[in-house]
Amino acid sequence: MSTLAPTGVAGDVVLVRWPSERGERARLARERVPRLLLVEAGAAPPDGWSPDEDWIRSPADPVDLHHRIEALRRTTARPELIHLDEGGLVWRGSRWVALAPVEQALLACLLARPGRLVARRALMRAVWP
Repeated sequence: MSTLAPTGVAGDVVLVRWPSERGERARLARERVPRLLLVEAGAAPPDGWSPDEDWIRSPADPVDLHHRIEALRRTTARPELIHLDEGGLVWRGSRWVALAPVEQALLACLLARPGRLVARRALMRAVWP
């Protein structure tokens, strides 16, 4: 079985040699670019953990490399944002669904604070002012 140890871009995941491309790793980390570190022979993998980074020893088996890249893509995929339009339609990409007025009020309240907890009282006020 052949081995593979490239650097470069594999779709949206950047392959970086570790530790020789330490500076590139730091730059990509600041930009939150998903990266797969190819740990060079004799080198220890980096300390720490990041959801947008993984590592594999180099030279890497092509099948193992492929699976690490795909796993990293799955964990770093950004969900499509949803949008509630003025007509009460919820859009995600090019797909939509119509909502009842109560559902619209609840969703508008949740979308006003994305990723944050919304108190039950605030939801109740949104639906029954």
